Amino acid sequence: MLQTETLDYRFGTFANITIRALEDVKEELTALRMMELQDCTVLDQLTAASGGVCALVGTFCCTFIPENDADGGIIQQAIVNLTALRMAVDGDHVNKVDWLSWMTSGPWYHILLKFLTPVATVLLLFCVFISCILQCLRLMITHAVSNSVRDALLQEHREVYLKLLEQAENMDTAV
Repeated sequence: MLQTETLDYRFGTFANITIRALEDVKEELTALRMMELQDCTVLDQLTAASGGVCALVGTFCCTFIPENDADGGIIQQAIVNLTALRMAVDGDHVNKVDWLSWMTSGPWYHILLKFLTPVATVLLLFCVFISCILQCLRLMITHAVSNSVRDALLQEHREVYLKLLEQAENMDTAV
């Protein structure tokens, strides 16, 4: 899958660079043709007395410059075709990345590991929290029981102490 995406990216980059290069070459060729025609016109006027440029150059004289960069020319058609190809490739691109796709990619043991890791983590956290909660509950119950027993014993001792005080006062008043 990664190789396909890499090839898709590289092809798109290649198409973009090629389109840009052809557009620049077209612009440069248009300017060069215009300059060449101007130079030819000036040279023809300067050499008109001796028969023109072709009379001086002879059989190597070239009077035709192909307009491959003009609208409808080969360069323009290549730009149009590459642009259409780039748009077709962009239109075919389907982004299949959803938030669960990472779970179903890879070999079976990776998928199993991806599902078991969260379960094991939750179970581990559950065990840690349960052990802490059980300790807290045990301490709370122990404190509650010991406080209740202490209060009951204090109440009982208080009653015994009050009875002893009452008996002591009764003895003092009797004497």
